[in-house]
Amino acid sequence: MPMTSQRHNMPVHYSAEEYDKFTQGFLGRFDRLLADRVLQEVRLNPAGRKLLDAGCGTSRFLLRLAALSELKQIKFIGLDYFSDMIEVSRANLERENLLDRIELVRGDVHHMPFPDGAMDFVVSRSTIHHWANPAAALVEIRRVLAPGGVALIHEIRRDPDPLALAAFNSFRSKAGVEPSRLDEKYTLAEIREIVATSGLGKEAEIFAPTKGYASLGCEIRIGAPR
Repeated sequence: MPMTSQRHNMPVHYSAEEYDKFTQGFLGRFDRLLADRVLQEVRLNPAGRKLLDAGCGTSRFLLRLAALSELKQIKFIGLDYFSDMIEVSRANLERENLLDRIELVRGDVHHMPFPDGAMDFVVSRSTIHHWANPAAALVEIRRVLAPGGVALIHEIRRDPDPLALAAFNSFRSKAGVEPSRLDEKYTLAEIREIVATSGLGKEAEIFAPTKGYASLGCEIRIGAPR
């Protein structure tokens, strides 16, 4: 979808239950990539205590993080715009007896119900193409970062490495969901334009691997100065 097209907060094209099955059973390799990055940032900021997943879906990634002993001091918050995702999230957390450790909030990433500087870490995966105004959402994510806080945003690109895309679509096929809709995604050049439009300057960096599963997309890292 071109940068000039009108966007809105866009849901996935299948049910929350189907999304949950996909994310639970078929995204392990991609989960590990982002989980490893979270661990790297937590080691650099061991005093951090709050982590927000902005666009948490059915909270499968938060469940993975909550199981890591190195993150036992972290309080997790999952935010999603869509009520069906929150409903399935709540059922997942109840099943694992984690509602006391993972707080769920229904809200819009463009106008999050958190004070300035409330979060030490923010993660968000495969969400930018769902946002009505990606640049504004990045600014809002920066607003809720505490001094020294870090946001890691991983996004699928419209121009990914073909081998990574083929592997990703094979996992989707096994889960019974459609191939990734690249027309909804942004190219790397468009993502760079979004970050530039956000006005975050040197606080935002973009990393775009060329090989392996990470070459399906890119990482936007936002670091708030101490």
